[in-house]
Amino acid sequence: MFATSKRIKSLLILPALLATLVLALGLLNLANRVYFQMTVGLFTVVISFCIFILAWNSRNFTENRSLTFLGAAYTSVGLLDMFHLIAYMGITGINDNSADQSAQFWIAARYVEGISLLLFTRIRNRNEYSTLFIYGIITFFFTVTILYWKVFPTCFIEGTGFTAFKRYSEYLISALLFVSLILILIRRKQFDLTFVIFLSAGILAKALSEIIIATFADVNGIMNFSAHIARAASFYLVYKAVIHDGLMEPFDIFAEDINEAKQEQLKAVEHIEGIVKQRTTELRETKEEHQLLTGKLLGLQEEELEHISNQLHHDITQRLGFLAIEIGKTQINAPNANISDLQENLARVNEVIGDLSNLTNNMSYQLHPTRLYELGLVEAVRYECKIQSFHYRDIDMRCQVENLPKRLPAKMAICVYRIIQESLRNACEHSGCSQIEVFFSDKPNTLTIEIRDNGSGFDPEKVNIKDHHCIGIALMRKRAALIRAKLDIITVPDKGTTVSLLVVKPEDKLKKSEAFYWE
Repeated sequence: MFATSKRIKSLLILPALLATLVLALGLLNLANRVYFQMTVGLFTVVISFCIFILAWNSRNFTENRSLTFLGAAYTSVGLLDMFHLIAYMGITGINDNSADQSAQFWIAARYVEGISLLLFTRIRNRNEYSTLFIYGIITFFFTVTILYWKVFPTCFIEGTGFTAFKRYSEYLISALLFVSLILILIRRKQFDLTFVIFLSAGILAKALSEIIIATFADVNGIMNFSAHIARAASFYLVYKAVIHDGLMEPFDIFAEDINEAKQEQLKAVEHIEGIVKQRTTELRETKEEHQLLTGKLLGLQEEELEHISNQLHHDITQRLGFLAIEIGKTQINAPNANISDLQENLARVNEVIGDLSNLTNNMSYQLHPTRLYELGLVEAVRYECKIQSFHYRDIDMRCQVENLPKRLPAKMAICVYRIIQESLRNACEHSGCSQIEVFFSDKPNTLTIEIRDNGSGFDPEKVNIKDHHCIGIALMRKRAALIRAKLDIITVPDKGTTVSLLVVKPEDKLKKSEAFYWE
């Protein structure tokens, strides 16, 4: 309710101000016609120069390049109108023929204005300095022809009034203005709608003013007053058009660009904040996983040490105790024993010593795979399959090799070996399979290793690092990432599992001391 009443008041203020202004000018015209015409003339001169100032200073940030042409044209119009005021009878007495000179400057200004508006829609990309220079030459030419050469056609004769040239020129100028109005309306899509409305209204007011002045000779009548009001309104409307297209619209576009930039910045900030939040969450989860993984590794280390301790205590200690007993018996019974009994006792001792040797070799190999360093990756994997087959006799293990290169960097080879070793252990301990196949496939730049089993498989989505049985998978992924290899675990419940490792071979040539042999 309050907003509506405020809008109504704002709409009523402008007509009230215009009515008051017209009334004041009317009273001034009744009191002193010369002052009235001088006031309107000064107003149009000031507006002309303001049009130039606005058009010239907005040329760098407006898309309407024709404004510079319009500003240069109204500079010439303003100067000629100013000379018209100076020469006007009653303002100053330059010479006895000042009334004719005043009318001549008037007609010159109107021709410049009419022709310029006619050319306005055609001239868009002319250099602004050359345009300003041309209008300076035009202004100088009219001034010289009127004041010094005195070759400009006579427009006013004392005792007779305005000449036919002056009246017909008014009609011709009106025709030029109407044609320019039509051209602007035809090419209205080249300009902003508000600019077209203001400029069209200004041209129409100018044309009506020229027709009234040419038609009604009485300079003291109401029609002459109306013509001057229309002329003042026409300059103001052109000024409004220039303000809108040269000042308001660029700043509106600039404000829209700023708002769009702000919105884009806000979106970018929100996007960055989302990324930072996501990365922070991922880092926190990764940190928790690393902490959990470290704890699991320490637990596995303790379990491995406990396993080694049990093997040392139960297997090796018991076998050493058995050896001590057998050797003690042999030593006691040696004086009275025959050769065959001694040989039998020594054979049992030798068998136990051989088992001890194999046991210690296996334990040593599990801790540090010497075959990897001595014989290469393939032989180390084959030996690992042999060890697992010894522990899991019901599982058939095979190792197939195809076009293998001769060597691989040491750090890469140990990581590949540990991944294969962990895959074999997981398959043997958890899959319930009856067959495991290790397959090596070499290509020019890559090496593919697959460990396949026909076991029960598992659901990858249910793999959780907190599960004790999944710690091995986490270690495999860490080792694959360490050598920048691609590790894929393809598994389907009850249909087996395939662990695929894609290793990108280094391009640099390796020294023999820096590599492990494959074969």
